[in-house]
Amino acid sequence: MANRNYEISKRIIGGILVLDIRSKSSKEQDSTSALANTLFQLIQDSNCQQVLLDLQGIDFITSDVIGQLIMLHKKCVADNRQLKICGATADNRLALDLVRFDTLVEMYERKPHAITAFKMGERKPLEIEVEAGSASEYQEKANAGDLDAQFRLGKCLETGCGIEQDFKAAMLWYEKAAEQGHIASQHALGIAYAYGISVPQDFDAAFNYYKQAADQGHAEAQYWVGVSFHHGLIDEVDLARAQKWYVEAAEQGYAPAREALTEIKRGD
Repeated sequence: MANRNYEISKRIIGGILVLDIRSKSSKEQDSTSALANTLFQLIQDSNCQQVLLDLQGIDFITSDVIGQLIMLHKKCVADNRQLKICGATADNRLALDLVRFDTLVEMYERKPHAITAFKMGERKPLEIEVEAGSASEYQEKANAGDLDAQFRLGKCLETGCGIEQDFKAAMLWYEKAAEQGHIASQHALGIAYAYGISVPQDFDAAFNYYKQAADQGHAEAQYWVGVSFHHGLIDEVDLARAQKWYVEAAEQGYAPAREALTEIKRGD
């Protein structure tokens, strides 16, 4: 679909509507005011609740376009749609940051990162239960080098269970255990970096920790390694490697991996 200044293409990836916008002219802006309505019509026609807007093709983002993006965000919120943005150039990102657009809509540098963020929202990490009041016991064992106690102390610190919440200290205990091969701690660090929990969001670091846990048979970590290859999170898309990891997770009964295998077969 097109208007006078923008060419808009669409496709659906794993149930996510991806709209690519490309500038046709950076001089004439008289039809920009129709942009939000045009995009929202495409969104409604798609029946997708999750929408990714790729701005990579926009050379120069004007104040009028920013206003249209804000209007689109409001329309999506009112219609119970999730909107994310990716691909803005450094200059365009600066313009969006100046109006605090990032406080309204999550923005990502690369399309695979945004797609994966949607999937992380669908697949909340599994919670590990820790016993209230047991933090002091875990502390003593953790200091003595017990890897499982180090992990559980980290979980207590992360959740504030039986001890004052301290994300930074939690990460330190996870790292200490993960360095010695503790699977759950490796997975916990993968989650922390993937979601940006108390650390800067870093998909490469998340992948490295997920891969360590996946190599030791952790089903959820295997799934996320598959996602990384499926959507080009850390490199080019590699469906064969994605399928391999999905199969390993699915064989352990991890349902999201079975769903992902179905996506690959459908060509999503």
